Amino acid sequence: MTAQRPPARAPRHYLAGAALACGVLALAAFVSVDAARWWHRPVPGFLVLPNRVVPVASLPGWPTERIQDLFLAEVVEVEGRHVESSAEIYAAAAARPPGSPITYTFRRGSRTWTRTIDSFEFAGSDMLLLYGAFILNGIVFGLVGIAVWVLRPDRPAARAMLAFGLSVAVFALAAVGVYDPDPLWLRVHKLAENLAPATLVQLAVVFPASRMGAWRRRVVAAAWVVSIGFAVVHQVVLFDLPKSLAVGNLSYRYLFVVGVVFVGRMVGAYRWGSPLERNKIRVVTFAALLGVAFPALLLGMSGLTGGAVPVNAAAFTAFLFPLGLGYAIVRHDLFEIDTLARRLVHYAVLTALTSAVYAAVVILSTSMLSQAGSPLLPLHFALGAVLVLMPLRDRVQRVVDRVCFRPAYDAAAILERTSTAIGSTLDVEGIAATIVARADEAVATEGGVLYLRGKDDAFHVAGGRGVASGGAPSVAPDHPLVRLLASGQVVTWYGDAEPASAPLVLGSVPSEVVVPMVFRERLIGFLALGPRHSGRYYAAEDVQFLRTLANQAALSILHAEGYQELHALTVTLEQKVADRTAALGRANEDLQDSLSRLGEAYRELQQSQEKLVHSEKMATLGRLAAGVAHEVSTPLGAALSSLHLARDLIAEYHQSIDDPAVSPADHRELAAELDVMAKRAQQWTEKAAKFILAVKAHTRGYEAAPSSTFEVECVVRETETLLHHRVQAAGCALRVLVEPPVARLRGDPTKLGQVLTNLITNGIDAYADACRAGDIDVVVGGEAGQVVISVRDRGCGIAPENVARVYEELFTTKPPGRGTGLGLAIVRDLVSNHFGGTVDLASVPGEGTTFTLSLPGAAPDAVAAA
Repeated sequence: MTAQRPPARAPRHYLAGAALACGVLALAAFVSVDAARWWHRPVPGFLVLPNRVVPVASLPGWPTERIQDLFLAEVVEVEGRHVESSAEIYAAAAARPPGSPITYTFRRGSRTWTRTIDSFEFAGSDMLLLYGAFILNGIVFGLVGIAVWVLRPDRPAARAMLAFGLSVAVFALAAVGVYDPDPLWLRVHKLAENLAPATLVQLAVVFPASRMGAWRRRVVAAAWVVSIGFAVVHQVVLFDLPKSLAVGNLSYRYLFVVGVVFVGRMVGAYRWGSPLERNKIRVVTFAALLGVAFPALLLGMSGLTGGAVPVNAAAFTAFLFPLGLGYAIVRHDLFEIDTLARRLVHYAVLTALTSAVYAAVVILSTSMLSQAGSPLLPLHFALGAVLVLMPLRDRVQRVVDRVCFRPAYDAAAILERTSTAIGSTLDVEGIAATIVARADEAVATEGGVLYLRGKDDAFHVAGGRGVASGGAPSVAPDHPLVRLLASGQVVTWYGDAEPASAPLVLGSVPSEVVVPMVFRERLIGFLALGPRHSGRYYAAEDVQFLRTLANQAALSILHAEGYQELHALTVTLEQKVADRTAALGRANEDLQDSLSRLGEAYRELQQSQEKLVHSEKMATLGRLAAGVAHEVSTPLGAALSSLHLARDLIAEYHQSIDDPAVSPADHRELAAELDVMAKRAQQWTEKAAKFILAVKAHTRGYEAAPSSTFEVECVVRETETLLHHRVQAAGCALRVLVEPPVARLRGDPTKLGQVLTNLITNGIDAYADACRAGDIDVVVGGEAGQVVISVRDRGCGIAPENVARVYEELFTTKPPGRGTGLGLAIVRDLVSNHFGGTVDLASVPGEGTTFTLSLPGAAPDAVAAA
């Protein structure tokens, strides 16, 4: 049976299930701690309930094992003293050493009798045998019921299993405390005992399937009314012993009747139900034989005999029943449950026969040896086991396998013939017909069809048997059945867990099983078969055979389709080669044409680049010449003016040589004026010469100058002098700040001057683009062996989309004639390659730009050498 995915569950189901499980475990822990108090505790030779009644509970070695007329009797006196509670009875036993004889007076109805019974000490084995089984069953019943409900909350059987499991769990766990003087646990135990039959009725009407319709609710309601009535009456008369015993016996009989009804319901469902229901009942039956038959027998005998038979032994195997029942409720895979049921039969039969043969070998070995203590006994037993037991066990296993597992056909022979037949043909229709015929030969179906995926992704009939032409329509790729088959599942239509689609119509019969053909996680087709002529359902062995057959068909069909495609490619190969050759020739011609155009474009690009560089050089030369002319003309004009005044003073001096009116003081004043004029001319001339030297030092950077250690401030000052005229012409002001200590670099100082010239020139242009003047700050500092130089302007700034491209060669946002886009590329190249440093850019449009150079400072030894 295809397993349906459980419906989407809200988190509250998990939270509720976790809360219930924690409650069951907490209750089990509490009663376990309470039970531990009985260890090494002196007790009477029997147990007593809070209402002074001796319960139907005993263990081997207890006095009650030999004196069974104490069960369900009331203790009225201890050593001739009347008692009112079970605490007084336990106190009398605890006051004496274990093994002390104590005389008790019992009463049941109108009969009263006296017995002397030795007390004993409650041992650890008594705790384990008496309380361990109750705690184990309580935990298993409760957790299994909760787990089934959490996994299948949408199914009535799961809800009934939850009620049944919780009621039995409370019944078993409360049984641990019923022997305490406190009556609370006895009341809880009796309440769960009275309600358990109603939960069993609720489970019986919905498992393995609900077929009672509207009567289901009525039957369940009636059962709950009866159980609640028993519970109320029992709580009222719990300490009225004659009435309590009568109600208790009626409750046991009611539970026995409900158990019989449950068994009858299972028998009817097995006879008239679906294959899935039958397999579920098989699993539950094996679990019931081990977990319920013995406890049910004890409970029934206790009810029929008025409580003369102890019932605590029923707890030792009862936990097996909820495990099988829960598995049958949760699982809805027909073939998985079928396999489990068959294996249970196999192991049960095999174990029974092996045990019987084992006993026979032991009896035969001991009977052949008259002396039981003979040293040859182990040898004879080992020989008997090897010669008789082992071969017989193997033969029994083969017989069970043949009866329980082997189908009515020889699957291996059919698969071998199928492989031979489909391996010798490349016809897809022939392969499909062979597969359907072999499937019919094995399982004898009323009709079968093989579907294959077409080019439109729909599934079409490729071959069939027992189906009229057109009787099996195509299946769309979005059909619900296709989604189930794509996962590799075998889809069937049995029981109450049907797939989310109707059976395929195969002519006049509906499909009953569909086997997918999957290759590399892709569904290429499927085999759909109708009902079997024998009326039997498809078993797990049939599905395994059909899977193997479908896999063979998938490989053969893919091989045939591949051969047909290869043949079609071979037929048209020459034409395709010619077409591809012609297309390759055309592509080659287009490539040659593209290469020719690319070469022309490259040459044009080179010419444009040369013109651009030449234009930039000429523009730079013009700007440099204008600056030089401005800076040199001023000091030269001043020097010429001073020289002109000096000549006038010299002429005046010549005229005054023979003039007696000119005194020596006048001659000294004239000489002083001539000295002043000469000094002025010398200063202006030195200023012009210094500027020329600065220009010469800057232009020397285009040559290969040797590296040396130099002071950064000197280069900055020389650059300031060189650009003084251009900065003034732009209306800007260059502010230089050199922070201590003295910053020194290793390299060519002219290259650093070239870097600073480009950055300061860019700042001047930024103010020009912003249509305003401002300051350009050059700050020199140092930190951690690094020399940091920042050049900042407050001009137009750089747009964010252009920040990442400013270092690209030939990229510029300046208008034609004002830049080539090479300045910043040269800056980054010199900073990184020559000085081994980095340059960072921070710009805000409309607020300005800051370039920060981080250069490694000169090593101390290099500075000392310099």
